[in-house]
Parts: sequence; structure tokens; C-alpha cells
Amino acid sequence: METAPQASATPIALSTPDGYALRVYCHQCTNTDCDTVVISPAMGVPQDFYRPFAAWLNQHGYRVVTFDYRGMEKGTGNARRVQTDVNTWISQDANTVLRWAKQQTQGRLIWLGHSLGSQIVGALPDRELVDHMAGIATGTGYWLHADWALKSKAWLVWWVFAPLMTPLCGYYPGKALKMIGDLPAGVMQQWRRWCLNREYLVGVEGPAVKAHYAAFKRSFKVLSFTDDELMSAQNTEDIFHMYPGVTVTHRRLNPSEVGASRIGHFGFFKPQFETTGWPLALPLLKP
Repeated sequence: METAPQASATPIALSTPDGYALRVYCHQCTNTDCDTVVISPAMGVPQDFYRPFAAWLNQHGYRVVTFDYRGMEKGTGNARRVQTDVNTWISQDANTVLRWAKQQTQGRLIWLGHSLGSQIVGALPDRELVDHMAGIATGTGYWLHADWALKSKAWLVWWVFAPLMTPLCGYYPGKALKMIGDLPAGVMQQWRRWCLNREYLVGVEGPAVKAHYAAFKRSFKVLSFTDDELMSAQNTEDIFHMYPGVTVTHRRLNPSEVGASRIGHFGFFKPQFETTGWPLALPLLKP
């Protein structure tokens, strides 16, 4: 079902329980019963990156919500100033967006995660509000399951740059290092612990969190890519083990199937794939 889309995204004023003003945008739809898609970003990626894709989904009948984790707002330099960690991103930022989005929809609430965006659902305090999960270029970040080309770089990040440069600078200077992007110190420190653990976040955050993931039962449809430089086939399979109760549908796409030489970890969301790649996202949104 397609509905008339809104011409542009509307800024939404949302504050978290701890008082942080989130940057949130919503592409509205005219039908009150349309499904709502929340696009949850990858690590270090601002919501602006997903804006063209969000507008395209809106044209195909979905209310679409995008947001930034605190500190990740484009052009603000907040990564250097905001004191936060991934747990706060989950319990305060993402969960606030989830609760608001659920209030807006009479249809289903679909959580569309890119990379980190799919990893965090099981830890959301109000995760039961999610009706269906979709993931694009997702998996876990356990470094020893990465492809060999990434392992040497990952070793530098986790054993040299992150532990040395983060306390020195007060944040992780990923842009200057040309590895990931700028991240708040607490985010990088927590993410490092996850990536060094074979079970990733459920192996670090304790048995209660692991139990939340085990008890979460939803449909989960994933699109991954054979040339993803950050998510090996094993990393992608690892996320399914984090969610043992979900019903998984997984397609691993070779870029040649859509006439491309490369997609990688970030390419799918770029407008060049509007006609060839983006239609593959629509089946992911159906349970």
C-alpha cells in the first residue's frame, strides 16, 4: 500500500528522560494507519546520511523517523564534548525515539538498523514495542571474526589508537586517524570491550542483558553484502546467535547482482542505488 508522502522531513522536538535534546526528523504519511520505520544509525554515522533513503521509503508508503545518537549530530563537534556511552544511546536516545514513534503509528513499528542499529534492539528498555526488525549491513563487531583485510587495522584501533588516543584527546579522534569517525570517549571505550569479546555486547553487559536478547521473539530480515569491509559473513551470522529467539530471513548480496562493482558497508544507502538496490529493502520491511 502506498500513501501520499510529505514533501520534506519535519523536525521533531524530543527530549530524553535525562534531559538531552535529540535531533529527530519524521517523514510523515497521510494515512493514519501506515507503518512506521525507525532508521537506527551505524556507529559514527549521522542521520543525514540516511535522509535520501528515508525520503524514498516515505514515497513507498511508510512514515519514516531518523535520529542521531547524542554526540553524533552532524556539524556540531559534539563528539568531542558530550559525555556518554552506548548504554546511554540505547536506554535514553534510541528508546525515547522508539516510544515516540510507537505513539504516532496505528500500523506496525519497524526497526530498521544499519550495523549498530540492529545490534541494540534487545537492550532497549521498551523493545517489546518493536513489531518487526530489519537489518542492512549488520552483524557483530567481534574483531577475530572479521576478514583478514580488516584484522590488521582492527588490531591498531583496539590495541593502539583507542586505548592511547581516547584518554589523550578526551574523545576518539577517528576522523584525524581516518579510522571510523569521531566518537565520544565513553562510546569508544564501551564499544572496544564489545569488539574484543567473542559474544560481543551480550558477553560484556551481563547475564540480565543476555537474557533480554534470548527472550526477544520477532521476525528479523537482513540484507548483507559479500564485499562488506566491516562485516564478514561470520560477523553477520554472529548477530543471529545474539537473538536466538528471532525468526531470521537473510540474503547475502553480491554487488554484481545489482550491476555494481562495489557496495560495501555504507554504499547501499547512497542515491546511486535508488533504482537497483533500494527496492531490495522493501521485502525486509514485511514480517
